[in-house]
Amino acid sequence: MPRFVVFWLLPRYAAGALPVSVARHVRGAIDDDDDLAAAYDALRFVDRTHGAAGGLSGAQKDLLLGAILDATPMTAATTASPATATASCTSWWSLAGPVTGIAACAALLIVFNGDDLQNRGGDDTAPLGVRVRCVVNGAVVDEAAAGARQTGADLDCPAGALLAFSTTNLSADVRYAFVIGLTDGGAPRFLPPFGAASAARAVEAGSVDAVVDVLAPLPADVTSLFVLIDAAPFVGDEIERRLQRAARARLPLSHLDKLPVDVATQGRLTVRTPR
Repeated sequence: MPRFVVFWLLPRYAAGALPVSVARHVRGAIDDDDDLAAAYDALRFVDRTHGAAGGLSGAQKDLLLGAILDATPMTAATTASPATATASCTSWWSLAGPVTGIAACAALLIVFNGDDLQNRGGDDTAPLGVRVRCVVNGAVVDEAAAGARQTGADLDCPAGALLAFSTTNLSADVRYAFVIGLTDGGAPRFLPPFGAASAARAVEAGSVDAVVDVLAPLPADVTSLFVLIDAAPFVGDEIERRLQRAARARLPLSHLDKLPVDVATQGRLTVRTPR
């Protein structure tokens, strides 16, 4: 499949709108091509960070991709106002670098194309997530949860403490959960039992505060914990590859509320280390 075709299929791939056979080719191209991976990461970053309710529409994604690579937007995205937005985005991209350019394009897309925002479908409305408890000398000193309904909580946990995890899934189907740490510089830190080679843990439907039978030492440099949940199984090394590519694209991972990875639900906990 020609590279330019894969590039313009990225928005449809991100929306899950491609046939399985085509999606497989696009996935393989993303895995083999850092430029395609960076463009895809940019789409996911903007979609999750700036999309209203459910994300950007296909037309907005086409416009964004055109701005990123200084290309001509597809016909569906070309109107008078978006053309102005494209020129501004392109200027930002060339002058301010990838990360600032992405943010500028996202803001302009929302301003000029506000009526074009479409909801792709949100997270489950039922409680779904992971509770993290900080354990010091066998006692729980703080706890917080993140998932479909909760994100952004603080977890006061001193260096050298242990982390205990439990999962809740009151939706109708099994879900798969993974927790990964992030340093202030954006480097990933894997925490047992969520290792690079480990599969996301199955969370059975109807389960409430099901305890994970492994305690994890908290690395001293971890400042955030991200809870990643999806309807399909996934493995830690898939997350690691996506984060490495995002880092090469200079996305500010440590400042994002959601990581640029392909999961349906995310939540973030900020780890504070009391002195």
